[in-house]
Amino acid sequence: MGFGNSQYPQKIETSQTVAWVNGVPIESREFEAALLAERIGVISYFQTTYGAEYDNRFWNTLYGGEKPIEILRRKALDACVRNKVQQMEAIKYGILDEQGASYTTFLHRLTDENNRREEAVKRNEVIYGPTQYEEQDFYSYLLSNVANKLKEQLVSGELALTTEELETFYDRKKDQMFMKSPYIKMKKVLVPLQSGGNSSIQLAEKIRKNAIELKSLKQAVNKWDKDLQVTEQVFDDKSKRDDNKYFPEILEAVNVLKSGEVSEVIPVPEGNVVIEIVERRDYGYVSYSEVKDQVRSMLIDEKYASWLKKKIKQTQVKVNSIVYEETNVL
Repeated sequence: MGFGNSQYPQKIETSQTVAWVNGVPIESREFEAALLAERIGVISYFQTTYGAEYDNRFWNTLYGGEKPIEILRRKALDACVRNKVQQMEAIKYGILDEQGASYTTFLHRLTDENNRREEAVKRNEVIYGPTQYEEQDFYSYLLSNVANKLKEQLVSGELALTTEELETFYDRKKDQMFMKSPYIKMKKVLVPLQSGGNSSIQLAEKIRKNAIELKSLKQAVNKWDKDLQVTEQVFDDKSKRDDNKYFPEILEAVNVLKSGEVSEVIPVPEGNVVIEIVERRDYGYVSYSEVKDQVRSMLIDEKYASWLKKKIKQTQVKVNSIVYEETNVL
């Protein structure tokens, strides 16, 4: 399986080329797709980092020495180079044919696939996935398949895994990934955003300090605001799924606390929370044998990312500045 099919010749003029990766072209249509994919992330970065307002001046305004349009183009080019390197390696390993790195060929394949799906729908045949693929979705789907096949090839040779590597990786990751869910019983108080004359965070901080001094969250709450409710909650293996979904901020905080400890003030959408740990029981780690397949998959991903980063560093990229700076999807 590949991006390309040899029936479509690769004919790309220099004026259509944004850059060359080891002599293989990145086409303007390909670059435009990457710009679209990176666009929201760049807008979010400048809004979060600099408080930038998104308007018609946004892309060409300097923020802290950074210009959004330049960051967008750079990220899009990096993504294209990463994709192209994977495609070229896939050609080398026989996963893709010689046209496998051509975006023009990919677009032909997208048209063929959507035509096939359209005809299948007319004949009431079962199809998997969407009735019609969007360009970016189909490209990501094919590229993901290529990456997975490339990993399989590499693991049987250049990136072969040893038992020692797998066990070392497990030991390195077990505190973050493979610790069994502890049993945690806690008391908590939510200080709503509107809480009398005090701001929520100020009142929560006063309660927190008093709870430490008095060694009792309940007493601290009664001292500052008797209308606030102190409730009990349990986090354990049974509640883990819902805890991650509904109480992510609280779960993150309680995971590092011991019995008798009081949390920092925890901001939540409804206000600010203070927690006191009543009881905690830890159960150790999930054994290596139970998660061996997961460990293998994670280590393959890590080694592949490192291998790909090295390949990209060894790559020669020549940019066609005129097309690069003129191409945009603003």
